[in-house]
Amino acid sequence: MRLLELKNYYRYSGYWYPLLADKQDHVFKPGATFETAWQMYMFDRDIRQLVVNEMEEVEVGED
Repeated sequence: MRLLELKNYYRYSGYWYPLLADKQDHVFKPGATFETAWQMYMFDRDIRQLVVNEMEEVEVGED
């Protein structure tokens, strides 16, 4: 898992937790994968960046 070497395990665990059928043994639901969780993380990151950029526009009053 090269991704876990680049980022913190706990940063991603919140994204794959809803995809788990068995949360005790970390078994994914049918059709759900670590890749699915990674895509959710990337989507969330992109949305977060957009929101932060827009907040800066509001704070400094730029159009």
